[in-house]
Amino acid sequence: MQISYFTKIDFMKVTAVLLFLFPCFLSLSGQENTPRTVGVIYELSDSIHQYHVGFTIFENFEKVYPQNKGTNKIIEEMLNREIRYITGLKVYKLNYSFKEIDQMIKTKATDPISAYDIIMVILDEGVTTSSGYIVNTHKGRGVFTNFTRGITIYANLGVELINTSTNKRVIYDLKNNVLSSEGVNRAVFRYKKKFLESGESKKEISDDKLTEIQNNLLEMYQMQAKKAFDPYVLSKMVSELFKQ
Repeated sequence: MQISYFTKIDFMKVTAVLLFLFPCFLSLSGQENTPRTVGVIYELSDSIHQYHVGFTIFENFEKVYPQNKGTNKIIEEMLNREIRYITGLKVYKLNYSFKEIDQMIKTKATDPISAYDIIMVILDEGVTTSSGYIVNTHKGRGVFTNFTRGITIYANLGVELINTSTNKRVIYDLKNNVLSSEGVNRAVFRYKKKFLESGESKKEISDDKLTEIQNNLLEMYQMQAKKAFDPYVLSKMVSELFKQ
């Protein structure tokens, strides 16, 4: 059967990635049949943040809205699907908070830390924006509003990898370390022109609009999940984590 040109190109890409990953993970594990064991912790935001910029600083405000129940579960399922396909890593979800695990590692507790080579913390990193000399940090996930009817939805996944033996840490996020500027504008920021109705209060986003915002966020997280756990990106970070 003749393989089409595009199929050949795709096959070459996949082969290249596998050839890159194979020696990388072998060198990390020290044994061909011993994958790294990873404990995953999710530290995802449980709300939607609104940052409003008015005509003057006196009109600026921040507000937090509750999100629909089950939103984070959907996001975690997206992430789980991507993580479980990574060659060389054996992944388990941990029912601990990042704070609890961090304390265990710092105090050199053996249980449950000793069962894992790597702790992977997946979190909503938030974003920073700048205006002149002013740099603003925006938490979790949410929206930017101003005096227009448009809004900008934002979300930025971050990953922290911890070597449980040495406490060495490698941190990366989508906006600053993985995506191109074009990718950032599609997966981290999403501008919606005339999203709000004329005369609609910026201080109280309606439930219908919040649902629409969350639907957009889920689409953005789907794109981010594939990029955050791209085999090339993750293997590079794991190599750095175990570099002597």
